[in-house]
Amino acid sequence: MHNGQITNYWKMRRRLERRGFTFHTDNDSELVAVYLADKLEQGETLDSVLETAIADLDGTFSFLVSTPNEIGYAKDNLAAKPMVLYETDDMIAIASEEVSLNRLFPGQSINSTEPAPGTFQTWSRSI
Repeated sequence: MHNGQITNYWKMRRRLERRGFTFHTDNDSELVAVYLADKLEQGETLDSVLETAIADLDGTFSFLVSTPNEIGYAKDNLAAKPMVLYETDDMIAIASEEVSLNRLFPGQSINSTEPAPGTFQTWSRSI
């Protein structure tokens, strides 16, 4: 899931196309997905991929990514795109607006936070 605009979209897309990737849209969300998948397929950890993405992708963005065993988010250095996080010992909920989280827990007061600019975080699935 991606919210934002990648301003170096065409530069990044051409790089990936030269390496054999095909794009089906002109949507920067597709670029983020292909970029992340490529890095993961090269054997990088999700932590490393998210950290590199903040440096490589220009623009204002926040995104959420999942693999079979992990989930993580990244926010650009300006943090212009909203993201809120609610975490307990049993769950993690991430949304673009607090009202979405409030709908998950009607009548309850939740303590959500907004991740800081230029940050990322991952969680691993317990098996």
